[in-house]
Amino acid sequence: MAGAFKSENPFFVIVLQPSHVHGNKLSVPMNFARKYLTMMHKKVIHLLSDGNSWPVIYDPRFEWSYVFLCNGWHRFAVDNNLEVGDVCVFELTGGIETSMKVTIYKKQAIEDENLG
Repeated sequence: MAGAFKSENPFFVIVLQPSHVHGNKLSVPMNFARKYLTMMHKKVIHLLSDGNSWPVIYDPRFEWSYVFLCNGWHRFAVDNNLEVGDVCVFELTGGIETSMKVTIYKKQAIEDENLG
């Protein structure tokens, strides 16, 4: 299902691991961050899902070759009942503030579709 995702906006896909679900940060793919996020002046990204918004801190450490979404990521994960194996599509959107629309594909729904 997530593989069929299409958008005119830049996006990346993450299959959630235990560190994403139980930890306080999510790694952003470096190639995506370098291409689309290096010019950001704000350190806050709003994650949008089901009509709600969660502010998270964007923490670029290009000199160490990693970028995280943190300080708010755990609240997003809990509020959206994210589980290991769920797939999230993070779509960069425009607007007044930098935001990412997050489309969540639940692991159980993916397994059910694969069986059907």
